[in-house]
Amino acid sequence: SAIKISGKKLYELAREGKTVERGKRSVVISDITGIKKTGNEVQFTVDCGKGTYVRSLCRDAGEKLSCGACLKDLKRTRVGEFRVGDSLKLSDIKEAVEEGNFDFIKPVDAVFSSLDSYNFKPEERKVAINGAKIPAKISGTVRCYLDTGEFMGIYEGNGTLLIPQKLFYEENS
Repeated sequence: SAIKISGKKLYELAREGKTVERGKRSVVISDITGIKKTGNEVQFTVDCGKGTYVRSLCRDAGEKLSCGACLKDLKRTRVGEFRVGDSLKLSDIKEAVEEGNFDFIKPVDAVFSSLDSYNFKPEERKVAINGAKIPAKISGTVRCYLDTGEFMGIYEGNGTLLIPQKLFYEENS
């Protein structure tokens, strides 16, 4: 896992052969379907929230059943609005580009469509472009736009300030 303990990611510690006690975390499991058992193997589809580690889900199920369990195969079929079924083959992309069709390209802010959005006021424009903190009574992660509608980046609100986390804006020269 990419979770950090004392500044080091768990997977880095695991590769060093170190075992770390991890605290319990709440996760969201919306649905588990298609459960099939063949011999000692169980197959299922899980719809879960971010931060859910399916490997841990399998391990925990094995512990509850007193038989042990590990993950054999994992196929991620969706991340946010992006689904495997909507993906394109490289040959399809090449063909589209040769035809001058770029409709398959999504704007970068589409990746963050699940986040609330905030539009900077015209007077905040210069401060935002310079990557400074913006006074705002917002808590949590938001995608931010300039007053012109251009995607600026991802900010974290602490209730009094919006703090830039990742900026994508490039001013046209």
